[in-house]
Amino acid sequence: MIRSFDDAARSAPRVSCFGARGAARVVSIAALAGAIVIVTAAIAGCADSLAVPDPDLNRMLVQPRADPFAASAAFADGKVLQTPPAGTVPYRPPNEVEGPPRPTRALLELGRARYDVACAVCHGVRGDGDTIVASHMELVKPRDLHIERLRRAPVETFFDVATRGFGLMPPLTEVLTEKERWAVAYYVKALQRSQRGAP
Repeated sequence: MIRSFDDAARSAPRVSCFGARGAARVVSIAALAGAIVIVTAAIAGCADSLAVPDPDLNRMLVQPRADPFAASAAFADGKVLQTPPAGTVPYRPPNEVEGPPRPTRALLELGRARYDVACAVCHGVRGDGDTIVASHMELVKPRDLHIERLRRAPVETFFDVATRGFGLMPPLTEVLTEKERWAVAYYVKALQRSQRGAP
């Protein structure tokens, strides 16, 4: 029997101040806090992989590689350089030639035309390297094609330079076909002879 307000308060069932929804909310907050801690730890562990790369590109300049004639455990014969499979056909673009063509008047005329377009701007029409463009090159001047070393060089040397480039000179494969590069090489040899009065 309830005799007073205090008795009623003591006999009433106790209910959590959070209630069912409040309890669920507390659990959600705890889970979120745990997730934040885990993500923070993961980011801290990956800090090295998120670092900005070294801008000097050393990581690209120094890379492990295999030299063509070195030994290798990757292949059964122990060599890096492998023989192409039987029946392999080398690809050559249309209008390309194999090896040095026979020098003819037509080839020299082609060589002069291509030299005047691709080479004369730096090496000069006479091949002496005395041009306005050359006068503004501060690092390396274009070669005088009439120096003794180049006069003695075979025609293959000039073809190779036109194909691979040399020093600051880029390769000319994008503007000259293989035949045109041979034509320029032969024309340079003819130009050398003409400038020193050789027959």
